[in-house]
Amino acid sequence: MRLHIVSAVILAACSFVSGAEAQENNLILSFGGKRLSIPQAYFDKGENYNFTPDVEDPDSIFLRIYFPDFGTSPVRPRPDGGHGDNLRIQLSPRPTSLNIRYASIAPARSDGPLQERHNLKLFTTEPGRNGADLGGKPKEIYFSHQDGAITNLIICTPGYPSPPCKQFISTDDFQFELTYHMRSLSDWQTIEQRVRAIVEGFVLK
Repeated sequence: MRLHIVSAVILAACSFVSGAEAQENNLILSFGGKRLSIPQAYFDKGENYNFTPDVEDPDSIFLRIYFPDFGTSPVRPRPDGGHGDNLRIQLSPRPTSLNIRYASIAPARSDGPLQERHNLKLFTTEPGRNGADLGGKPKEIYFSHQDGAITNLIICTPGYPSPPCKQFISTDDFQFELTYHMRSLSDWQTIEQRVRAIVEGFVLK
């Protein structure tokens, strides 16, 4: 499997108050009942983002990494010469059921049978169908389920020049919201596994 190079941003939306502890090159803070130690090089310092939280228990956390090397700087260029597609990951301390998210989308499903792609089931949506508000553009909904529960959920919007996909992951501790270029969708399992492993590595034992 060939991974496209993608940059990753784990987002942090929080007020800035005294609380988080800087220790050497890491920021140590409480988050969702866990104590995290995050290298400051992961925090995005780009033109549009500057989220280095100085707060205990922020609402979300924003970092930047790059694929396929999973480091804090782009090492390998894409075949087209670029340095990667933007991948944003919003890490929140309060998991939301994937069943609830799916239920808000399902009423907009277009007529026609389910398809299968990338080891996931797939249907498309119609904007505004049955009152569902999904942002005004048709979407492709990728999902899997087991024993009546949604286990994977990815929402893609192919109608943009750089079509995004948004992947939702719920664990016992956190919720991940990953957004990346649609051309990387076939690598969704590898992306999920590596990002989860990186975040788990921040948790102090």
